This record gives sequence, C-alpha cells and structure tokens, in this order.
Amino acid sequence: MDAYIFEDDLYCEDCAPEGCHSYPDGGGEADSPHHCGTCMVPLENPLTDDGVNYVLEAIEHTLTEDPAEWAKVYDVYKDTYYEGSPHVTIVREWAEQIQGYGLPDPAVELVDEFLERTAKAAGVASLGDAVGESDTITFEIEDSSTSVTMFKKSSGEYQIWSIDPHGAVENTLEYTSDDRTKALLYARRLAHGMRNEIRSKWFPYELLAEWTDEDPDPNNEMELYLFYPDKQDRRGKEILAYRFYDGPYLIFEGMDFSPSPLHAIDSPDTIASLLNFLSLDEGDTDAEYFEDYSKEQIEWRDDRAENLKNSLMDFQATFGMDGFDADEEGEDEVDSPEDSRIGKLSGGLGFSEVRPADFEQNFPGVIVPVLRRHEGLNLHKLHDRKTIANALAPTLGVSEEALLHYLTRNHADIAMNETNMKKLAVAISAWMRSGTVKIH
Repeated sequence: MDAYIFEDDLYCEDCAPEGCHSYPDGGGEADSPHHCGTCMVPLENPLTDDGVNYVLEAIEHTLTEDPAEWAKVYDVYKDTYYEGSPHVTIVREWAEQIQGYGLPDPAVELVDEFLERTAKAAGVASLGDAVGESDTITFEIEDSSTSVTMFKKSSGEYQIWSIDPHGAVENTLEYTSDDRTKALLYARRLAHGMRNEIRSKWFPYELLAEWTDEDPDPNNEMELYLFYPDKQDRRGKEILAYRFYDGPYLIFEGMDFSPSPLHAIDSPDTIASLLNFLSLDEGDTDAEYFEDYSKEQIEWRDDRAENLKNSLMDFQATFGMDGFDADEEGEDEVDSPEDSRIGKLSGGLGFSEVRPADFEQNFPGVIVPVLRRHEGLNLHKLHDRKTIANALAPTLGVSEEALLHYLTRNHADIAMNETNMKKLAVAISAWMRSGTVKIH
C-alpha cells in the first residue's frame, strides 16, 4: 500500500491532503508499524529488526493486561478503521505481520501463545475451541498414517503423542504440559513439521529445493518441492519431478519439467520458472493447455492462481530476477508433451551448492548464505565491512580490496538483517555483472 506524507505524518490514499507525494510499501521500512494519521488504517510497511522488537514488546505488555481489557471497545477508535473492534485487535494484526519474519523459536512461541490467548477476545475461533477440558484432539497428517494426538490425563496433564494407527512404529510421547494452550500450540507445530518432513521425501529421488510463500496460516501456505529423478528427455535435457501443495491439498504432481540449461537445476531461477507455469490462468496461454486439468485443479486455478503469481513476483524481486516470459525459453523448450504439459503435484526455499558452470547465474544464491553467517554486523563500521569483504571475496572470485571499496562507497549505511542481506546480495550481483569488476 502506498503512503502519503504531509507535515511529518503518514496518510492512506483516501485521507491524504492534496499535493502529497506517495511512497511505496506504506512509507518504507520503519521501527514500528505505520497507520494512517486520520483513519488509522494499517499501511502495511515492512519492519526493521527494531520494528519487530517493538511489536514483541507490545505483545509482552498486552499479555500482562487484564484479559477483560482485550475485548473492550473504546470510543477513541470511533470513526476510524478500528471502530467497533476489540482493544486487542491492533496488536494482533502486528503479531500476524511479523509471523513471516523468520523469528527465533522463543519469539515464535510468544506470538503463537498471544494469538491463541487473545483469540476469543478478538472474536476469532481459537484452536482451543476444538477440544474440551477432558476431550481428545487429533491433527491428521496427509500422505501418512501417522497423526498427532493430544489428550488430558486424570492428573491434569496434557500429553502429546505421535501415533501410527497401523503399528509400524511405536507411539511416541512427545510433550507433556499442564497448560492446555501451550499443549495445543505444540501439537499444531509438531503436526505441521511432520507434514513438511513427509512432503519433502519422494523415495528414491533426491530433494533438490523447496519453496514456500511463508503464509503464517498452514491452511493457506503454498509449498513447492523439487526432486531429481536422474532422467533426461530425448534431447538429453534434465527432467525434474515436483509436488505443489496449497495448504493441506496436493494440487500438482509431475515428472515432466525440463528447466532451462542456462540455470542450475536447483537455482532460484529454475524454481521461478516452474512456479510461473503452475500459476498460469485463463488468458495466459491457449485453452488446450488446461485440457488435462482435473475439476479440482480448474477450481484452484480460478481461485488461487493469482495468489501464486503475486508470491512469485515477491520471490523474483528478492533475487533480482526479471519477470519470467515463457517466450524467452524459445520454441524448442516447449515442443514436446514432456515440456508443454505440467502434471499434477506440489512444494518451500532452500537449494544446494551452486555448480561452477552455473556460478554467474546464481550470485544471489551464493551471496546470501555467506551474509547470513555475519548477521548483526553494521556496514557503517569499517571493521564489519572488512569482515564481510574478507568472507565474501574468495567465494565470488574478486579481490578483497575491490569488494571493500564497493561496500564503502555504496552500502556503508546498512545493518545486516534478513531484508537488507537480500537487497545487498542483489546489489552485489548487479555489480558483479556490470563488467567493472575483475573476476578471477
């Protein structure tokens, strides 16, 4: 959402005074969430590390309040976006925003506990509503006979078990707590983790890469798993297998994707290319492309393909890719049934070491892991810039002095958080490809 600045305050488009200049991303990355200065609508700006800490502190403070305060509706919100909303609504929205920020485990647990405990006050269905004080709740895991079950013992303890109803493995006690909310949250996280572990295995094929849109709701999270079956088409091109899930549902599965030879088979570019095909909608290609789609796949296309397109654009922006055009692959890339028809499967992002032959195509994928090992450094400090240059120069094959000079002239004002690391990786990649730097 664009934000408009007037006299040191931010406004949404509807409330902005005439003559204001607009700024993308809610006014840009900041140390706290932005709201319109008139109607209080959230402007959805990205947060710095300090901004995430601001939200976590607000969550901790809210949890110290009397729970009766959470559901109260205050006149101060009259004639604003939050009119009639419970007092806790604003902090809940902030908490939901930072769920996609790669929080450490203690922060994840704090956010989950906060959202669960305040759900009833906010008028949201709580996970705890699914189980009574002495009932049993089971989280089924598709593609497997295993499930996660929580029940309460007569002693008052809640026990979490992973259970195989067919007896292939022993039932395992995973967790015990006398706090029902914490037990439910643990059971949900355990089931989700087990589901992802199952999805990432397709024996005997090697898992190449994973991608996810990082939706905090497991029921809406899109995932792609890319596998290497060690097969080639009639022209000797690699054929990859894949599975694509939307929440609990397997949407596409196939062993028919031939990636461009210009990119490593486990690179972000290959993932983006496959996602582009999976997101095709009516009007994007000929009608016969969808002839083999099932009724369920057609319904998914009409309802969710646009969401996948938007997630793909975010992914491409992260790695500095241009928008993908199927025509760029050339007619020889789509002249066989294996290439032109995407099958029926599903899939999160990680990829293996880049092959030397494809090195230049994957600069961001090489750079980001190195930068992550130095998270927390500040490039306004000469010592920290030297540390980054020393660690990164050998990997890129450039001189440490040249890289240090580049960082000093262009990026001596940023902190090494996750967002800035990705932006820096894209900038360094552009510098590497500019022809102004000598690569050994």
